[in-house]
Amino acid sequence: MSNTNYFSVSELAALGNVSRQTILYYDKHNLLKPNFIDSNGYRYYHFKEYLILEIILNFRKLGMSVDEIKAYINEKSPEALDNILMNKATEYELTIKKLKCLLADIEIVRTNLAAINKYNVGSLTIHQQEQEILILSPLVDKKAPIKTRIKILGNFNLPLYKSNHFKSCKVSWIITANDFLNGECRKKRYYCSPTYVDSNNKKKIILPAGNYLTYIFQGAFQPQATKIYDIITQYLHKQHLKIISPIKITTLKDFWTAKTRDDYISMLSVAVEKEWKYLAYYYILTCFPL
Repeated sequence: MSNTNYFSVSELAALGNVSRQTILYYDKHNLLKPNFIDSNGYRYYHFKEYLILEIILNFRKLGMSVDEIKAYINEKSPEALDNILMNKATEYELTIKKLKCLLADIEIVRTNLAAINKYNVGSLTIHQQEQEILILSPLVDKKAPIKTRIKILGNFNLPLYKSNHFKSCKVSWIITANDFLNGECRKKRYYCSPTYVDSNNKKKIILPAGNYLTYIFQGAFQPQATKIYDIITQYLHKQHLKIISPIKITTLKDFWTAKTRDDYISMLSVAVEKEWKYLAYYYILTCFPL
């Protein structure tokens, strides 16, 4: 038989833009057998084998295994091909959704990173804030063993690890207004996060829309809690303001990007309003000037 109308292993490999070893691999697994083998042991392939290679290479792009491809080639039909493509389309749609989710999270993180150097450390400001719904961890008591506290954080973060999300929100925790004002801010707190991940069986808290006092400070909160308490309470007294929401502490620059806790940048935010007595006094002075 003349070999002029047949392809050698290398020639067939070149037509498929694969290596010679790849063709031999498919031969070894009985997926792409040569049309014939001559007396010298050389393998030769014809048009049918080229078409089989076409199926193999395209299905490999879909991530199909050798056994899956072999099963299809043995039972080819329009219905079988449609079923494969439908399943792959569903799989890829889910992958695209996951990648879009990760891309959105990455953009949030990059936006937050770009803002780090713009924060005015030491500033106290009042600004308008929209309502925020957060989920809370169980109460974290600083007197509890460190392992117990880490387990609370770990279990709280578990839904995030089970989801498609990249961690895009900074570490935050909530301190009740009473604990803060009573000097218990270093002892009791709740971890908190946005509600974009599964929050089944999680306690939720609503931070109301309105005026918020924001304090940006260098370092972590716990080592300087007393100093921060003094700064906040003095400002509230001077401005005739009172706290009307829990206190939220957020680490803007944290362990991910800081070498030490002293390099952290943190933010305290809390909803505030004018004290009633001060408003009444202001109303009297306005309506009945001296």
